[in-house]
Amino acid sequence: MSEYQELDDINRLAEGLASQIKQHPYSLLLLDELEKAHSKILNLFLQVLDEGIFTDALGLKVDFRNVIIIATSNAGAEFIRSHIDEVDTAHFSATLLDEVQSKGIFSPEFLNRFDAMVVFKPLGPDELSQIAKLLLTEVAEQLKQQHHIILTQAPELIAFLAAKGYDPEYGARPMRRVLQDSIETLIADKLLKGQVKPGDTLTLDINEVQAFTRS
Repeated sequence: MSEYQELDDINRLAEGLASQIKQHPYSLLLLDELEKAHSKILNLFLQVLDEGIFTDALGLKVDFRNVIIIATSNAGAEFIRSHIDEVDTAHFSATLLDEVQSKGIFSPEFLNRFDAMVVFKPLGPDELSQIAKLLLTEVAEQLKQQHHIILTQAPELIAFLAAKGYDPEYGARPMRRVLQDSIETLIADKLLKGQVKPGDTLTLDINEVQAFTRS
């Protein structure tokens, strides 16, 4: 939804939605980063969420009754980080809704049209390690298939990626970039220099990774 920050974008969104749902009436519609869209553009969804009907630019009705709509948002993220351990989790969703509405991020009539809200806690060390392992597994699989080289996932490599790839605002999103800029680039450098060959088992030294990242 960050692509629809200006009111002039409303027609483009309306036309795109109408066209896609006409072609795919049984769909899942994901509205990512909902808070970044212009507030009046969000009003397009009031009728959709309430009645399951959308009126396109030609005045024709588009049936949304077989569409599941999921929205994600970072609205209130700082409030969550500051209060998630202090507030009764059973009532935290209501507390967060009050905070978001008081900031004017979303209107009450818009929020009330959703069936449920799920609050995600900030990622902890265990979750970050799991994400790091998954990303390294992808790299290891590519290295094995393309170059017949085995990459070992040393615990210190996982810890490095988990620590460097986390941002309080963006969560684990920067982790893939850290992986590309450090580990993948280092592996490519070793391949080009002939330091690792097909059939080898590659264990990356964490000090080498850190030094290569700084350079």
